[in-house]
Order: sequence, then structure tokens, then C-alpha cells
Amino acid sequence: MTGRRVWAGAGMLAALAIGAAAVRRRHIKLIASDPEQALLLVPPSGRSLRARSADGSDLPVDVSSGDESAMVVLAPAWTEP
Repeated sequence: MTGRRVWAGAGMLAALAIGAAAVRRRHIKLIASDPEQALLLVPPSGRSLRARSADGSDLPVDVSSGDESAMVVLAPAWTEP
């Protein structure tokens, strides 16, 4: 009975691996066929600056549009005390 469980587990693991590979291949094909994919490969142009936060630490800032544009601030993992 233990041998059967081992073979059943191995079969389920193999099926899971084959399914995951198929999903990954489909995802890669969808990305490659996206007409806007070329835009994502070009790095944004602009200038880099440093800003000082309220606690005195320097933060890297990338400005990628004119000064008259609306400001968008991306702050990953931002926490407030």
C-alpha cells in the first residue's frame, strides 16, 4: 500500500509540473503577442534627482515628464509611524 501512495504522489506531482509548464508557456505567448509589449521594453526617459524625506534620509527620485504635468508618487513599502 505504501508503494501505491508513492506512485500516486509521484503521478500527481508530474501532472502538476506539466500543468504549470503549460500555463507558463501560454503566458509567455500572450505577452509576446501583446501589441504594447514593445513600449514596456523601452526604459523611461527623464532625469534623476535626490529628495530629502521628513526624517532626513535621501530618497532617489525619477522625473520622467515636464514640470507642468500632474505629479504621481510611487512609494513601495511606505509605512507611517
